[in-house]
Amino acid sequence: MLTVCAYSLYERVKSSIAARGGIVETTDFAADVCIEALLPAQVTEEFRAEVRNMSAGAVEPEVVDTVFRAARVR
Repeated sequence: MLTVCAYSLYERVKSSIAARGGIVETTDFAADVCIEALLPAQVTEEFRAEVRNMSAGAVEPEVVDTVFRAARVR
């Protein structure tokens, strides 16, 4: 999942990723913050909706790839 957002939203987006069991893989700081993260498939749309809501529609997270990884069963 690729999310490009303003610095003011960075911590909120990062927290939203962690709250859904996601992992931030890379973060690039330039004019905006570019966050590449892995999220479980079942929460992708929920995450996208939350980011759209917190940014008043200005940010649209984009699915750029599908990765299959082993997950710990609880």
